Amino acid sequence: MPNLSDPTNLEGLRRELRLLDPDGRLAPLAMLRVTISDDAHLHVKTAVAEALASAGKAGRAAVVVLTDTTAIMRDGARLSLLVEDQLSDQFDVRTEQLD
Repeated sequence: MPNLSDPTNLEGLRRELRLLDPDGRLAPLAMLRVTISDDAHLHVKTAVAEALASAGKAGRAAVVVLTDTTAIMRDGARLSLLVEDQLSDQFDVRTEQLD
């Protein structure tokens, strides 16, 4: 399994994700904006759809949610699960945990 322990090493992350996707099925996405608010997690589906459309990959797509080992909670629920649940009705979602 590749070492994905440093989420700030974006080039390393991209390289490892390319190695995990030899058929090139994952679309590399650019960050279109940063939203900081108490409810930003409620808008992930829209942001992902916009990013995919911008990359020419509109429609149902496979989405990988990267998490780390520290659980982030929102109102007693794990944030990564809230995001996965939000995305799952429009995308094929898989979660990968960083080392």
